[in-house]
Amino acid sequence: MILELHAIFSGHVQGVGFRYNTRSIAATYPIAGWVRNLPNGTVEMLAQGEKLVLERFLNEILRYFTDNIREKEINYRKQGNKLNSFQIA
Repeated sequence: MILELHAIFSGHVQGVGFRYNTRSIAATYPIAGWVRNLPNGTVEMLAQGEKLVLERFLNEILRYFTDNIREKEINYRKQGNKLNSFQIA
């Protein structure tokens, strides 16, 4: 079953290549979605894929940015509009 992973990351997550590295990591998984900076200094991400794949993707991001992420809000939900690729929004 295809799900969506919606995440908000806070900490030192802007100006450190978070979006570009997240897109690079996403390219190694069969997922689609986007990542973007928010005006309040956080980063928002939406990814669509199988739950196990999304969990592995998220864990890789958390490992890669372990020194940057202070807090995270993670939610899984039913897939909305189907996306075709992973982009920086």
